[in-house]
Amino acid sequence: MAATIKDVAQAAHVSISTVSRVTNNAPNVSPEIRRRVLRSIKKLGYTPSVIAKSLAVRSLRNIAVLMGRTKDQAFDNPDFMRILEGLSTGLNKHGFNPLLCTNVNPQEEMEHCMNLILTGAIQGAVVIGSYRNDHLLERLVETRAPFVLIGFPSGQPDVHSMPYNSVGTDDYADCYEAVRYLIGLGHRRIGMLYSSLDYTVNRMRYQGYLDAVSDHGLKVEPHFVFEAKYAQESSREAATHLLSHPCRPTAVFCMDDYKAASVLAVATEMQLRVPQDISVMGHNDYDIATLTYPALTTVHVPLFHLGSSAADLVVQAITNPGEPNKNILLPTHIVKRGSVAPPSGQT
Repeated sequence: MAATIKDVAQAAHVSISTVSRVTNNAPNVSPEIRRRVLRSIKKLGYTPSVIAKSLAVRSLRNIAVLMGRTKDQAFDNPDFMRILEGLSTGLNKHGFNPLLCTNVNPQEEMEHCMNLILTGAIQGAVVIGSYRNDHLLERLVETRAPFVLIGFPSGQPDVHSMPYNSVGTDDYADCYEAVRYLIGLGHRRIGMLYSSLDYTVNRMRYQGYLDAVSDHGLKVEPHFVFEAKYAQESSREAATHLLSHPCRPTAVFCMDDYKAASVLAVATEMQLRVPQDISVMGHNDYDIATLTYPALTTVHVPLFHLGSSAADLVVQAITNPGEPNKNILLPTHIVKRGSVAPPSGQT
C-alpha cells in the first residue's frame, strides 16, 4: 500500500502540517526538520498530492464551507440556505468555488477539513457557526489556513479580539432589544421557543432573552420556555405546550421565524387571536414572515450579506496573507408588522 502523508509524519516525528509545508517548499521550516522529512519521504517512497502541488501555484480555487452540523440539521435550517446563497455569489464573483462539506459528527468534519487543507484540495475555508467545545477553529488557526467564521465563537469575550477573520451579528443584543420592545408595549409574561443550546448563536440569543426579562424585574417561568427543533412538528409541539398552560404568556418571542409561524398556526387552532390575545415575534426575517397572517414582527438579520461578506474576507485573506484580521459586525433591526400589540386591556 502506498505511503501516506501521515506515515511520513510519524517516521519523521513531526506533524502532518509540517510535512505539507516541506512538500510545498514553504519557507517556515528549519533546515534540520526539512532534511528529516525529505529523508522519510525518500525512504517510504511517498508521492505528494498533485492537488497540493497545484495549490502552490494557486491553480486551485476551492473554498471549503463547513457547517458544524450534520447535513440533515443544516438543510433543515433556513439560515444556511440564504447564507450559502450570499457566500456562493461572493465566491463566484472572485473566481472561487464553494466546496460544501457535510458530516456525521464534529470530529469527522474536523478530520475531513484537515485532510482537504493538507492535501491542497482547498485554499481556504468558511465556517458557518460554532458550537460548544468546538475544536475546529483552534485547528484551523494552527494550520494557518485562510478562513473566516460566520458567527461568534464559544467562550470568546470580545468579538473584536478574535485571532482570525469573522463576520456576524450581535445575537445577544438584538434578542435583548426584541424582548425589551415587548416589555415596552406592556407585556410582563413573555414566553420563548429556542433552538439547541449546543450552538453559540442560540446560547447568545437565549441569554439575551433571559437578561432582558430579569433586568426589567420580571420572572422567567419554566412553563414559558421550550426548546424546539427546526422541524415543524417539534415547533408545533412546543407551541402547543406553551399556549395550553392555564397562565399562558401574553407574548412569545421565537428564535427564528419558522418557530413563530408554528406558534401562529397553533394559536389559530386554539382560537386565540393574534395579536389581540397573544403577540408573536420572530427572528431572522425569512420570506415566510410576510406570508403569515398576520405578518410577523421580527428581527431582520442580513443573512445574504453575512455570506457575501465572508466570501470577500476569505478571498482577501488568501490574496493578501499579511493583512490584519477583520472582525465585522453587521447591524440588525426590528421589523414591525401585524403580529405584535400591547397586551389586552392596554393601549
